[in-house]
Amino acid sequence: MKLTLKTLLASATLLAVASPSLAQNVALVIGNSDYANAGDLSGRDHDRLVDAYAEAGFDVTQGENLTRTQLFTLLGDFIDEVEGAERVVVHLSGHTVTTSNENWFMPVDTNGDSVVRIGLTAPTLDLFLSMVDDAQELGVLFVGTDESGGFTGEGYETGVGRLYAPRDTMAVVGPIAAISTLVRNEALQPGMALREVGSDLPDGVRRFGVTPRDAVLVEEQVAPAPLPVATPAPQPEVNPAEQREQALNLSRDDRRQIQTNLVALGYDTRGVDGLFGRGSRSAIAGWQSAQEFSASGFLTAGQVGLLAAQADNQRTANEAERERVQAEAEREDRAFWEATGANGRERGLRRYLEAYPSGVFAERARRELRQVAGPDTQPQAAAAWQGAQELNTIAGYQDFIDTFPQSEFVAQARTRMEQLRAEQRPQPPVAEIPGQAAEQALNLNPINRALVQIRLQGLGYQVGNISGSFDAQTRQGLTAFQRDYGLTATGYVDQATVRQLVTLAGNN
Repeated sequence: MKLTLKTLLASATLLAVASPSLAQNVALVIGNSDYANAGDLSGRDHDRLVDAYAEAGFDVTQGENLTRTQLFTLLGDFIDEVEGAERVVVHLSGHTVTTSNENWFMPVDTNGDSVVRIGLTAPTLDLFLSMVDDAQELGVLFVGTDESGGFTGEGYETGVGRLYAPRDTMAVVGPIAAISTLVRNEALQPGMALREVGSDLPDGVRRFGVTPRDAVLVEEQVAPAPLPVATPAPQPEVNPAEQREQALNLSRDDRRQIQTNLVALGYDTRGVDGLFGRGSRSAIAGWQSAQEFSASGFLTAGQVGLLAAQADNQRTANEAERERVQAEAEREDRAFWEATGANGRERGLRRYLEAYPSGVFAERARRELRQVAGPDTQPQAAAAWQGAQELNTIAGYQDFIDTFPQSEFVAQARTRMEQLRAEQRPQPPVAEIPGQAAEQALNLNPINRALVQIRLQGLGYQVGNISGSFDAQTRQGLTAFQRDYGLTATGYVDQATVRQLVTLAGNN
């Protein structure tokens, strides 16, 4: 969970990095009241809450009237504080909205015209529950909200719906003032068990989830030792380039467009999602280096404009190149048509369609072929088929198919081509069958084989169908013939078998 959450927040906050705190107890306190697109809230005491958590020993991260950018930036800072903390508390005061399966805490600049827009710009309460669930011992989410007013829009309602708190964590939801009073007067009291707090809640306050039985936010100490004077932690070095980019207040759509422009110029952003992760920062730095800018990975307003102009120019150049290639392909198409199908002859039309099945003149070629091919081609097809059989080559059969694609012999031609290809493929070594090599040496074609079958049948031997192919029945007939005439009975045709068949044919 920590890795996923930290990755999400790091992307959403432009890789904001903070040094992890060594504090055992940490609290995030956010108070939003001055809303741009909803009614303002009253009755909250943000400063008093911050002081109460600090006095109870919590290391407090706090923010007031936060925009969505400021809110996610603050979350990025806080998530590093959570790591290793024993107790984690998130206390939210502000408008919330809910659907049947989700709840959101609203930044002050969110536009609530639809649940889709809210889902893209506001953090969910589940996100905060995930943060408190990372505590080593105890995690609690307090949400103070105003359920009687606030945002109005399509697909959602104001308030907080059902929450599903992780195991051993608790969420407490209610009016802002009631939640604030409950925290200051009860939950933060030393030794106060949270189960006891959650079991006797005032009207309008709800609890989700259960903490361990004796869990407390503030331990009761008998004689606390004086605390040493804290040495202020060194502040992280400010990155001016990052500050300049943050001042641009880039929206997620702005960032998507920047990523799209980088991709158009050949830089890999590892996604176009509106989140500037390592891939986007690396792509920006690469582009800056190519422009001889300081390769900081953060953009200025001028660089954003220059990047957009370069990307537009590149897209224009790409479109021009696409049109040039398309025009060149069409010129080649037309030239091939003039050299083949333009004369209207069947062979040329077929050559064109083989090369350009979706070409400029493809429909015309098919139409003219339908006009050329007719009943008068049947005698020519029969003669050509006989010639192809006599050649008995792959090229001969293919030439027949190309010339007479509608012929009844096309299926037989394709079958014979497959047989010839199979015969040409290298075969694994097998045990030699007596007589097989002698028959192969004769290189009999289908017509020769059919003549052997006819001669055997004429002599009274069973050979099955006269097909030009020696099946098991033909082999049996050959074996019987060879045995009857004193030949080596292999069932395969050899020179001696041929001579005997020829001799008997002459005698008849």
